[in-house]
Amino acid sequence: MSSQPKPCLTPEQYLALERTAAYKSECFRGEVFAMLGTHELVTILNDAGRLDIRNKAAHDEVLSRDEAQQARSWAMQILGQV
Repeated sequence: MSSQPKPCLTPEQYLALERTAAYKSECFRGEVFAMLGTHELVTILNDAGRLDIRNKAAHDEVLSRDEAQQARSWAMQILGQV
């Protein structure tokens, strides 16, 4: 069974397409892949109110009960985007 060859974009073609696109994408070896939900995910990951909790958790510091609940809520939001 033969498959259709996929169009291969040059870097210039990809950048021109990306500038006018309604969504963000990535280009790998000339093939374009849509990056769905990235804006919402980046917003959640960079939530200023949770950066302190994220940093504490990253450095194995003890979280208060409230911080642990916030971290769980934040993790569930992230999983909902993936």
